[in-house]
Amino acid sequence: MSNPLSTDDISMELSRALRLWRSIAVKELELSVPPRVGGLGIGEVREGLGISSRPFFTKVFGSDNLTSIMRSVIKSLGRFGEGIKYLATYTSGYELGRRLVTSGIIRSLDDLPIAFVANGVGLVDVVKESLNRMVINIYECLSCYASKPVGKTMCWFEAGALRGVLESLYKNNKVKEKECWGLGYSFCSFIVEFE
Repeated sequence: MSNPLSTDDISMELSRALRLWRSIAVKELELSVPPRVGGLGIGEVREGLGISSRPFFTKVFGSDNLTSIMRSVIKSLGRFGEGIKYLATYTSGYELGRRLVTSGIIRSLDDLPIAFVANGVGLVDVVKESLNRMVINIYECLSCYASKPVGKTMCWFEAGALRGVLESLYKNNKVKEKECWGLGYSFCSFIVEFE
């Protein structure tokens, strides 16, 4: 199936989606508690089995089957325990991140948003950047978009992918997810600290 939109249209849609999601993130962070802890909040979404089509990916690529596949894999891994689920998803993300750099798809931080979109990971927004620390938001995250709050972060795959990319580009780092759909937010935020 060919893309329903041209490259220029995709770039415009990405810019539009990032502005929208960034404004939602800013509004949610101003609240004293996550907006969806007691139910759905800003940008109510259809929730069923925790699987929902992501708006940007559906509009740009015509469908979002990757979300269903990823969620099924994560759910299946849960049968082996939380530790195995964490290790498998984090390691898979880490290997993807490293491969994106070693294959030349990502040559600098500027390439990260397009590479994550092309691989269906999510919409990347580098919120803060310094020599020792970064804050990166991911909107329409593959692992948790539209999931119900479960009281914990859920995006081990994305954390691993970020670590793999940034370690391959720069140096060893630690990635910790701070905000997540699993905690009641409508976006995921990662703190990256370089060692």
